[in-house]
Amino acid sequence: SGRFLLDPLSALKLSYTFMQQNIHLLTNSNIGLPTDLWVPATDRVLPQKAHQWALGYSRSMKDDMYDFNAETYYKIMNNLIEYKEGANFITTGGTWEDKVSSGTGTSKGFEFMLRKNKGRFTGWIGYTLSWTDRQFNDINFGEIFPFKYDRRHDVSLVGSWKITDVWELNSTWVYSTGNAISLQQRTFATSTLSGLGFNLNQLATYNIYYGEKNSYRIPAYHRMDLGISHIKKRNIWNFSVYNVYNRQNVFFITKDRDVNGEERFVQVSIFPIIPTITWNFKF
Repeated sequence: SGRFLLDPLSALKLSYTFMQQNIHLLTNSNIGLPTDLWVPATDRVLPQKAHQWALGYSRSMKDDMYDFNAETYYKIMNNLIEYKEGANFITTGGTWEDKVSSGTGTSKGFEFMLRKNKGRFTGWIGYTLSWTDRQFNDINFGEIFPFKYDRRHDVSLVGSWKITDVWELNSTWVYSTGNAISLQQRTFATSTLSGLGFNLNQLATYNIYYGEKNSYRIPAYHRMDLGISHIKKRNIWNFSVYNVYNRQNVFFITKDRDVNGEERFVQVSIFPIIPTITWNFKF
């Protein structure tokens, strides 16, 4: 890494990083309860390796009251793993190594942050625009597809207002693009015994067509948290509300049937509006 000072208040930064990770994140992207498993590198599943390049710019303004940072990056990853088509961690037969494929991936994007450091009101605005893709020869017909955690937009707004010497108000608002998932597009029946006097419904094999991998997005995630703190000597009381406007963020999608027996997708949400009280003390 290196830094070049343009003037006393601003600088350019350049870095290159090589990384090797000996554990793998194995995650499902189908409907149902999400599962993220950490599995080790083995003789058959090689360690992940990555090369990352980054170029950044930073500037301090108004006697360090504000600072601005911007950075763009590009990352190449090798020896990534993904479940094979139709496989998951609960399928029987073989070991987990038999259920995965090895491939490559890229991650690229741009991010910036503007922060206020001094005064009764402090906080920051952060934004990231990014793309994260995967490519496996035997998944999605070898075509590139978005990773489950590919999030195009990620926004953070954080503020702290010191109302008096003992009262302080805090707020946070976050937004991110929804995860990429694979949804069933249609179901069709096949049988090699049709027309021979057999009951097709009893002998048919039902197949599910998903289309391109991770071609759907769950709704975007966003919420606001508010809190107020009373700070006096060695005691700090905090009253806060998580998810103030009770956003029903989707945790996962599953299948159900309506009153007519027709299959439908159902969005499952957790963590509604939650008030909390915290007491911190020093002794």
